[in-house]
Amino acid sequence: MLAEFTRFSSNCCMTGMGASQLIHILRDEQGQDLIEYSLLMTFIAIACLAYFSLGHNATAGITSTANSQLVVANSIAGGS
Repeated sequence: MLAEFTRFSSNCCMTGMGASQLIHILRDEQGQDLIEYSLLMTFIAIACLAYFSLGHNATAGITSTANSQLVVANSIAGGS
């Protein structure tokens, strides 16, 4: 980042760009929304990955318990 800024600032001095124009370019917020949405999607992806890798056993336990209770209820009701 520092090397890019140094190269950019030296190019600005060579082309006669003033300090106010340099400050304007550095304060430009164009593309900020894209970065924020990318960070949000990254957070959601990490949360999903954590849920599926760490919460898989808990989810499997819940569905296993529900399935066994449904089998018992079906047998009591006279189902096949």
